[in-house]
Amino acid sequence: MSRAKRAALLTALALASLLLYAFAADQASRREVFATPTSLSRRIAGLSVFTEIKNATAPGSVRIQKKPFLFERDFHGIDTVFILSPLSPVSAREAELVAGRVRAGKKLVVSFHDDRARRNLSPLLERLGIHLPWSEDAAFRNGGTASVENDHNSSLFREGERYEFYGAGRFEGEGVGADAMDCRLSAALCYARETRVGEGTVLVISGLPPFSNGLISRAENRAVAFRLAEWSGRALFDEYHHFFSEKTAKDLWLEPRFVLPIAGFAVGAILFFLFAHTPARPRRAGAPRPHRSYHDLNREILATLLGTDDALSGAIRKHASFLKRRFPDQSGAIDAEIGAGGVAALARLLLLHQRILTRRGRNAP
Repeated sequence: MSRAKRAALLTALALASLLLYAFAADQASRREVFATPTSLSRRIAGLSVFTEIKNATAPGSVRIQKKPFLFERDFHGIDTVFILSPLSPVSAREAELVAGRVRAGKKLVVSFHDDRARRNLSPLLERLGIHLPWSEDAAFRNGGTASVENDHNSSLFREGERYEFYGAGRFEGEGVGADAMDCRLSAALCYARETRVGEGTVLVISGLPPFSNGLISRAENRAVAFRLAEWSGRALFDEYHHFFSEKTAKDLWLEPRFVLPIAGFAVGAILFFLFAHTPARPRRAGAPRPHRSYHDLNREILATLLGTDDALSGAIRKHASFLKRRFPDQSGAIDAEIGAGGVAALARLLLLHQRILTRRGRNAP
């Protein structure tokens, strides 16, 4: 295989490996993201059914947030903010802004399905003054839901209705505020608690939200979903903390840190194929052919370096004298190789030196 073909093959393999790695990383990230309560997912944990219900009852009532909460204008025209099982922590700045909006009268719905999501929500819950005694549920089993009968009324839950929840942990004790009921008095409070903060309301859910795709059809969860669709009004769903972003692939190609290395690699590959001395670019007429043996190469080097007769004769004498001193038993062979002199004689001396060293078990010079 020629050098050009090997280079092209290695380049193709490198690019294929890079694309395969990028695809695998993207798929792994998508699996993690779409397995969480996000309005963009149609999987069991997703909220696509609930958002369709909201848009059907009140068109345009769902808005998606794909950037951090940094400005007051992010909440303009919004009644309720949903932050459900975030995969990345809520920053101190975001917690301050959201808590301020809740105290001013906004509603907030938050949930966490594991300890990681609970820690990601901690800055916001602490800013709201909500302290949640929470522990893992020893009775929890993968794929098994907890069916509970509610015995109190709230904005979303009604006395006498039965709901199904799915979560590895649950609330305990009082912990959500002075007006909070104990989980031991009402089983539904083990998984969903509602409390007033300033002029606003906060709903905290442990586990998968009962209005998620996998639970909305269980027991009377559908009734909760319809009440929530009306109660939440114009809703803002946080997707930024699920690693969704407003940036697209076009923005990535506009990023110098990503584009410049790829551009440099592409330019280098183009220059190699254009100017490398390979069969991919024919040699100019009259250009010397590549050397086929070390003997031909030695002759050309010597002819170039020792262009004058005096220099050539001196080089032959010095080399012959050195060989005779170093290998006195080869004097006859050395004189025979010198012959009539010239470039050929010097080349033959070099080859003789190489053969002697090879026979004596040493590397050739």
